[in-house]
Amino acid sequence: MIMTENQRYWTALLASLVVALLASSAPESRMPIDFIISRSIPFALAWALLFGFSVGRHGNRGLWLPAGAPMALHWPIWLLANHFPPPTTQATAYSLKLMYFFGAAYY
Repeated sequence: MIMTENQRYWTALLASLVVALLASSAPESRMPIDFIISRSIPFALAWALLFGFSVGRHGNRGLWLPAGAPMALHWPIWLLANHFPPPTTQATAYSLKLMYFFGAAYY
């Protein structure tokens, strides 16, 4: 069965919303930061690729796909807002060496 242009658009819109929902709900079952990175970031990237291809394919109709953006980009924006990854500076490395040398119990 050959899909019409209208069916392709609705399939892309539905796929965009499903991927966005997966990106949003993946870290809710477990909250460690590595789980957020390993589950949410790939889904957000997949959503961004799907959005880009859909806008290229469907033109102005593809601009409805950002309806899933709040769900897809929630955790990546949260990570950036909470300064992840943390900046590593020479002072931080030096203080970590001191903590190791003197023992973490004193800090």
